Amino acid sequence: MFENNTNHSSIEQQLKQGVANKKTCYDHTTIANLSASFVAQKADWQLKPFADSALGDVPALSVYLKCNAQVIELYHPDASIGCLGIIVFSENTPTYFGVDYIDNDDTSRFETFALATTNSFGDYYPNLCLNALLACQIAIEASTKLPFTQKNEITWQIERDHAFVWQFIKQVICLSDHDENSELIDQIKPVTLALINNSKFYWHYLADHKAADFNFNSNK
Repeated sequence: MFENNTNHSSIEQQLKQGVANKKTCYDHTTIANLSASFVAQKADWQLKPFADSALGDVPALSVYLKCNAQVIELYHPDASIGCLGIIVFSENTPTYFGVDYIDNDDTSRFETFALATTNSFGDYYPNLCLNALLACQIAIEASTKLPFTQKNEITWQIERDHAFVWQFIKQVICLSDHDENSELIDQIKPVTLALINNSKFYWHYLADHKAADFNFNSNK
């Protein structure tokens, strides 16, 4: 866990100062890589026990039932699209399940990412990284291990970063064809990398948390 945030810079600050480690960033060439089909709101993340989640009937994941895991599921406002992703809080570091489909005959398809330790979640899926920031905020607020003042500081930082990226996305998608040389286009890659960097930073606060270290009931 990070003990302090002295080396932390907001996405906006990183953009102004120059984002470090640019060589590690994959080529995110369109805004679709950043925003996907929609940008979630905090209310789109639904809290529930693992048994009641979309993953609850998957036989291969029954171990989560035994440890009373808690989940936050992200749903698209269009009910026909259904669940987009699930974050599981158990005995291990918080884990993101990117769900293709769920089938109780154990042919379900999903990808898993340990949010506080993996590099691939943000590097390959910056759109999921952005939406998961709100789930991270919910979990930070529900943590029973982090001091109150620290939780307030972290959630404020998350809110600031999410708002900045969302505003950036709205500006880019409003560009016309003749604006293809706009400075905003050149900023897509640095903004994406800063988002990935900060997402890893925020999730690391929860790296040592177990399911019992959250009080989600008081966070509704």
